[in-house]
Amino acid sequence: REQKIQQEQQRLMEQLHEQRSLEMETEDRVGSYLFACNFLKPLLPNTLQTLRQDGFLQNRTELFANLVPWLNKAVTIEVQSSD
Repeated sequence: REQKIQQEQQRLMEQLHEQRSLEMETEDRVGSYLFACNFLKPLLPNTLQTLRQDGFLQNRTELFANLVPWLNKAVTIEVQSSD
């Protein structure tokens, strides 16, 4: 009986540890995402203006459908890989 109690306690401790690890990982990912968004926010207008001046942005719909999501993803990956 004592052994079963110890096994159950061990199982619960492992489960709690795994849950905490997942919570910390989630917090890190959310933090990285928010950092990337805040980092990009001031850069985006200047970048768009330069691309527009150089003739790369003829279609605004194409820009928001392709470039912005790609740019967010690329920066998020870069930030996560630097952790």
